[in-house]
Amino acid sequence: MPAQIQFKTALSSSFLVQSVLFVLLSVNSTYSVASGTDLFPAFTFGTLLVAASVAILLTEFTAQQNKKQVTSAIIILISTLWMGVGLNDIWYDVLEVTRDNYTDVDISESEALVPGYASFCIIFILLLIINVASKSNRSLSVLLLVLSTLLVFRILETYTNIQGSHVLFILLCLISVFMFVSFANFHSVSSNIISPVDKTKVRPPQSKVAQSYLEHVVYFGLNVVAYSVFASLSTTVLVDVSCSIAWLLSVGIVLLTSGISFLRRDSYFFQNNLIISGSFWVSVSANFVLTELFNETFTLKVPVTVAISLASTILCLNNFKRSPLISLTYVCIILITIALAAGGSKGVFLEVIGWIGFIASVYGFAAYVCQCYQLTYRIPTFEFLSKLACFKRTNELCCKICLKRENNSSTHNKMFGYSKYLEAEDLGFAASAIAALSSAWPESGSDVHSVSWVVGFGGIVLFLVGFISFSRGKTFESCVFITCALFWSIWGPLRPFYSPTGTFSTNIGCVSFLFISLVLTSLSLTVNKASVFQTSLFALIVLNFLLHNLDISGTRIFELVVIIAYTLVCFYICLSKYLSISFETDVLTLGKPILQISYLHTEGSKALWAECRRATGVNAIANLLKEGKICGIPSDTVYVLVAACNKPEAVKRAYHTKKQADDRPMSIWISDTKQIESAKEQLGSILWDFMHEVWPSNISLVVPRGEWTDLFGLGDAAQHVGRKDSIAVRMPNNSIVCYLISQTGPIAVTSANPTGEADTTHHLQVIAKLGLKNCDGILCDGPSPENAASTVVDCRNINERKIGFFRIGLTPKSKVQEIFQRVLERHQVSKFQSSDFSDPSIQVDARKTIGGKSPLTQNGKVNPAFDED
Repeated sequence: MPAQIQFKTALSSSFLVQSVLFVLLSVNSTYSVASGTDLFPAFTFGTLLVAASVAILLTEFTAQQNKKQVTSAIIILISTLWMGVGLNDIWYDVLEVTRDNYTDVDISESEALVPGYASFCIIFILLLIINVASKSNRSLSVLLLVLSTLLVFRILETYTNIQGSHVLFILLCLISVFMFVSFANFHSVSSNIISPVDKTKVRPPQSKVAQSYLEHVVYFGLNVVAYSVFASLSTTVLVDVSCSIAWLLSVGIVLLTSGISFLRRDSYFFQNNLIISGSFWVSVSANFVLTELFNETFTLKVPVTVAISLASTILCLNNFKRSPLISLTYVCIILITIALAAGGSKGVFLEVIGWIGFIASVYGFAAYVCQCYQLTYRIPTFEFLSKLACFKRTNELCCKICLKRENNSSTHNKMFGYSKYLEAEDLGFAASAIAALSSAWPESGSDVHSVSWVVGFGGIVLFLVGFISFSRGKTFESCVFITCALFWSIWGPLRPFYSPTGTFSTNIGCVSFLFISLVLTSLSLTVNKASVFQTSLFALIVLNFLLHNLDISGTRIFELVVIIAYTLVCFYICLSKYLSISFETDVLTLGKPILQISYLHTEGSKALWAECRRATGVNAIANLLKEGKICGIPSDTVYVLVAACNKPEAVKRAYHTKKQADDRPMSIWISDTKQIESAKEQLGSILWDFMHEVWPSNISLVVPRGEWTDLFGLGDAAQHVGRKDSIAVRMPNNSIVCYLISQTGPIAVTSANPTGEADTTHHLQVIAKLGLKNCDGILCDGPSPENAASTVVDCRNINERKIGFFRIGLTPKSKVQEIFQRVLERHQVSKFQSSDFSDPSIQVDARKTIGGKSPLTQNGKVNPAFDED
């Protein structure tokens, strides 16, 4: 079952919730026009808008990846618009309650919404123009036109007595209901019928290039709104950024949740952009909220500026190769951070940077919307800059450095199975660095400016990364990130208001964190040297907090040194992981583990870890097998060790990896019966039909040996495959393995574990059990789908209408007999004869035959008649 809901279902649900939202807005606006007061209190109405917006976002972010990406982007932008309106209502209501004499800013609640209304109006007009130019969805064009008109009316209603929003809300509600019915109807009928939503001709499917820009449209569109707040300072609309922090907060929340969603959509390089920029806007707005609630002057300290600038610089360089426009937005983030640190929430420099970021975001938004619509005339996105000679030389230099390194195979994303999320460790280390450096504040009493940055990056982002690491099977990494997230989440809010008293409970908490960090440090000895430095420095930070609790003087310099060192180590690890992903090899080494405890740690980084779910990964393993190498691959049961049959030396090598190899003959796997079609007459018609009935499956057939086995090209390695009179053949029920075999030809198979050990059920166990010298590559597919072996059927006497069972595994005996009965009936056999075993001396322990291996005995000894998995 897929983890994500169908796209059409998500769209219809989104428009349904959207229609409910417009009903609320229409009723409230109509009542306001009629009575002069709002129907709902500000806080209640704002909460309803936020709840409806969150519901719309959930439907979109849980949907499958789709081709109508502009529609998804429009829904996300609409939900952000009304989330901002709802948060603005809540914010001003909270200010009235907490600060009765709130007179710092003489601006009304409706005036604070003008920058967002104007920026969203520009976004919807651009979408409308491009949608009309592409002759695309007409209903969508009507929706965009009415939305743009509504926003113009909302702005005019702020400064004049003009009314009309309530009528437009009703119209938007009707359009949303129509689109809901359209998509719901489309979802319920055949996909060949044209949806009422789009009466135009059916367009051909979008190319993969066009399908990769949803993230760009959302990213630039939301940044337009964020930068419009700062650009509005140069006009008479706003006098202070704190007036419109609802827009910054809504943009940050949606960017952050979008990044989490795109972690599940194979958008590795963009999820960092969304999460980092989202966390930035959330932290900025939270900083404004705290300073307003505590009646302090907004300021941004030097450590925060340095931390954000370093992280943005890394992301700027990392994105330049793919999109120079995104790199420009990170330059704007750096400049915005400097402007906030230099002039607070006002200043000409802040206004200028706001306009630069606004214009750059509008340009990027329009450019990537054109890419999504595949227009003939497109706005340039300047990708050619990344192909300039200087950047090519830099890339070549890095590649040369990589080739000189002993380890030329990146393992960042291949050693640890799969989950519904992509890798996010680099994001975690960047967030750790920002949180640590942001906590290095001068002693200033109740200074609250550190809270949003430490909790935002060190708490929220690290919790996210920790749970993602856990879902990917990274136990140590997830423990480190979650422990750090807990520490920053507690210390961040506590330190600005905490006066050391040496209380027993506080000290116990510090000692507990110190103990956990020391345990993590000891475990890091088996990971790599960079992890040792990172966990050791974190333990020193916790120790410094304990000393601070005990009111020991003279720890300030020690704290700064440790925090700076910790920040540099985290940024180094972050940069190393970025480069390893960009160049697909380890550029900056993280160091070998100090304690070598297994083959996985001593030799794991040298192995070729190929991704099973990518054609390039399967092709890499196929090429190794063609070269005469041996590899570990998954199957429909457990992991196995394979070699190409036409490479006799490789077959011998795979055979001798086993202990007591003489008792463990190898089997043959094929991907199509055409590969053994020349043996059809020798095998007989009954066996041939039986093969077609049972394959592909987890059923292995032990068939008579003959001259037909020479077609495999085993040569003198034939003695290691099967027995003198028989050979086991199987067609696995695994499309990836069959695809691999179709490239290499039939393969010889043995189990990927030493004799006497348990089956190998994860690709990590292959190298751990066999070592690099016994395995040249691993096709990674995470945990095995079944922790049991195949069923082995004795077909040596099948022409006498008899079959037997060497092993009863996943497929029960009754199922095999039923299939065999059908085959015999087709051959007009009047009487079905089946014996449990062709050799009466072989016995099966019936207590252990369901879903697992059965201990076979022959004259009181183990009978290893078949060994494949």
